[in-house]
Amino acid sequence: MKLKPDSPIFLPIYRDNEGNKKFIALVPEDIVRNLPLVKTWADLSKIIEENQNLRDRVNVYLSGIIKPTVVEKKRAVRSAALENSYTFDLFLKLIKEHTDYYDPNEYALGYYR
Repeated sequence: MKLKPDSPIFLPIYRDNEGNKKFIALVPEDIVRNLPLVKTWADLSKIIEENQNLRDRVNVYLSGIIKPTVVEKKRAVRSAALENSYTFDLFLKLIKEHTDYYDPNEYALGYYR
């Protein structure tokens, strides 16, 4: 599956137990490290914390690289909203609940804020 529609990069995917597509992140060898071994129960919480800290740092790094564009966000919302009648009705309901109607007479210069 392509990372972006115009990207020459393909990422491998797999399907989870519910059938959802999941990407497999290809990680450079220089950030992969040997897994720590737990020798005692006392080491377990320390190793879990170290592992989580490393995961958080890698996730922050990777999330800074791959950010969806406005066009991609709009395409995803459109695709989700038009998936079936239920999601469209839900989308429309949420739009109506969270928007104000524009009254051009309310703004002297025609600017809507």
